Amino acid sequence: MWNPVDRTVSHGPAVKYVSAVDDRFWEAEGLAPMALWDGLGSLWEGTDQQPQSAGGYALGVFSGGPLVLPEASPAQVAALYPAIGPSDTRFVDWTAEPFIGTGYSIPAPGEVTTVAPLLTQPFAGTLFLAGEQASPGFFGHMEGALQSGAAAPRVPSCAPLPRSSARPGPRPKQGPASAVPGATTPLDPPPATPGVSG
Repeated sequence: MWNPVDRTVSHGPAVKYVSAVDDRFWEAEGLAPMALWDGLGSLWEGTDQQPQSAGGYALGVFSGGPLVLPEASPAQVAALYPAIGPSDTRFVDWTAEPFIGTGYSIPAPGEVTTVAPLLTQPFAGTLFLAGEQASPGFFGHMEGALQSGAAAPRVPSCAPLPRSSARPGPRPKQGPASAVPGATTPLDPPPATPGVSG
């Protein structure tokens, strides 16, 4: 029986604060567009390497764990960049977002050996979990989400169904498509519509 608690690792809070600016003002001041500060978290230029003609730039801050201080973000960024003068800002607290409710996974003692293996295997052979929490080598990182999502199709029980060699026919009312002669699988192309070309 499915119990989400069996597949839940501990999580920590995280926020993101983005300042939109009209130009790369930090270049004229001899400042770097990135910083790592114990009083703030990580700051970087979110528009790095984008063409100058695109217009608009952004400095983003990611803070997690004990650095989650929503009221402090604007003041802390201004302490690093006194001339910032953002044209717009946005603050996102992922713990307060519906359907998210957390910032990142950070397994508690024992969860790497008890919960993590369950996250990498399908439940009942059909339900696959993906995300940074399902990648033991990259908990809490975007790379973990990418790797766990890419790994699911390589799991034998998640391999694509073979294409039917039969002529497309009606979908079965129950049971798998492979159990009904002439039925199609979800991977078969839809039947051609007369007078419409693809």
